[in-house]
Amino acid sequence: MAFCPKCGTKTSPEHQFCAACGVSLTDATPAERTDSLFRGSSSPRKTAASGVSVWRIAFGVVVGVGILWVFLPGIFDSRSPSIFGSEHRRSPLVDMAGPRTIIDDSINIKEDQYQHYTFEIKVPSTVSLTVTRVKGPAFEVYVVEKSDFDEWKNAANSLFGGQFHHFPDLSGTVNAKNPSHDRKGTLKAGTYVVIIDNTDFGSVSPPANFADDVVTARVKATLE
Repeated sequence: MAFCPKCGTKTSPEHQFCAACGVSLTDATPAERTDSLFRGSSSPRKTAASGVSVWRIAFGVVVGVGILWVFLPGIFDSRSPSIFGSEHRRSPLVDMAGPRTIIDDSINIKEDQYQHYTFEIKVPSTVSLTVTRVKGPAFEVYVVEKSDFDEWKNAANSLFGGQFHHFPDLSGTVNAKNPSHDRKGTLKAGTYVVIIDNTDFGSVSPPANFADDVVTARVKATLE
């Protein structure tokens, strides 16, 4: 049995050229033509192709990890529900996208009542809070952690008041002299409550005029 010395294709002794690759068979010795089956050129080509595939896979893995690192930092961020990563990373998309509105509402709060909003942040963020008085009596704004909301309610409902934890940088009084409450502060990851209070609790209260002094206000909060 004879084989082409170049590609290893089976040939007949009477053929002068290989039917597969066209190489001359008259120049090869019978031993070369026979042994070519075992030393054909296909093996080196397969080895080279396998090397290219490995590099492509490695490159794809590196690119994929890079994309996850840049655009999905929560996967590598211990402040998110994920178990991996750095404490100080946050996606550049947050800054590229600009502030994100979390509260945008117009409200009417009857006397001796309050309005509250709950929001959650996944990573430490700067919160901008603006509460604008449209009309009505003076009122107060508080920002507390959700876990401290019950503490605030107990203090507000107590006859003699009480203590509670809140964020002074984001809290304050809105009145005729200060009709716009514009505050900014940084909060860690967690769930928070914004309280607009039109009760007797705190440093200001509705006037004692036997009327329902309704607070009309505009509330807006953004995350940066």
